[in-house]
Amino acid sequence: MEVRKKIEVLENLARQWNEAGFSYAVANGLQGYPQTIGRDIDVVTSPEDLKKTLFRTIDFLKEEKFTVLPYKLGWPYWIVAFRREGNGILSVQVDLFDHLQWGFSWVVDGLGSESLVKFEGPFKIDAWSTIGKRIVLNGLSGNFETFEEKPWYLDSSSDERDSLSRNFERLSGDHSRALQKAIAKGDVTALRSKFKGFRKSVFRRSLTSWQKILPRLFNAWKKQYYFNWAPPRQGPILVLDQVTPEVLAELSKRIAGILPYVVKIRGEADFSSLGIDWSLKTIRKFRRSSALIEIQIFAAGDWHELLRTCRFSRFFLEPDLHLEMDRLSVDEAVERLLEWLERDSPVRLRERILEFSK
Repeated sequence: MEVRKKIEVLENLARQWNEAGFSYAVANGLQGYPQTIGRDIDVVTSPEDLKKTLFRTIDFLKEEKFTVLPYKLGWPYWIVAFRREGNGILSVQVDLFDHLQWGFSWVVDGLGSESLVKFEGPFKIDAWSTIGKRIVLNGLSGNFETFEEKPWYLDSSSDERDSLSRNFERLSGDHSRALQKAIAKGDVTALRSKFKGFRKSVFRRSLTSWQKILPRLFNAWKKQYYFNWAPPRQGPILVLDQVTPEVLAELSKRIAGILPYVVKIRGEADFSSLGIDWSLKTIRKFRRSSALIEIQIFAAGDWHELLRTCRFSRFFLEPDLHLEMDRLSVDEAVERLLEWLERDSPVRLRERILEFSK
């Protein structure tokens, strides 16, 4: 029932976009639709319609009584929303962007020809956006583990495969027939091999192509700044006193089951991999996770050890919630988080919208 309601909300949202005449396409998240739908949906728009789509999405979800939490990282916008449904929670996440970038190349650059856009239910689908986001961007980034974790990413339609030739020529200057065959077969070993040469060609092409070169260079810098050098603090940080590993695991599972955030338990394994000498690298790792709107949970002992030994702890700030688990059940801890998010939304929503409108 919850999945059906989530699908209905997102379908009605797509109808809002369609009625407004926005130029957009769903690039990921519709695998299994209409029976099911992804944890989030990725939506590419034209540059002219990006903010229009953002504000229409926020307004629609507010009208549907959702608590709306919009986030921004460089140029992508992430909208997390949830509402109480009886004893349960209905949550959605919509990610909006006008391009997807690898290095200095815009792999997905808005939409191609509107005549090639098709409908799946009320959702507009662009073949290149879907395969470019799902396979080509991951291949260029070397994220081949994604294909092992999500093997359905390698399933491609005839429309998607037909879009490869012209876009490969745009990106690399060559149709890359061997890579096209590897994608058609869904062969991860072949993909690892063929993407090596393709990656070099795409990089060379990006440096010799003058089309949109200044925006491409600026966004490449912005991506490094927000993702790696100075990631902003965005996702909630929870610190738990008097918590057992079993309760920690149960709480993490419960939060991930009702909210679209990724939930990460931070502990000894995270710290030991970074060495005894805490440094800015340590803080950047956790801040990057926060920037990617992931909920991070620390046992109090680990948190205090981090602050005590890290020379740059002042850059990490205080936790959003500090809970004494000897006084709370898992249900009560989840409720505290929901209440914090509901308080956070009205206070910061106006501030975020003003920032987005700049």
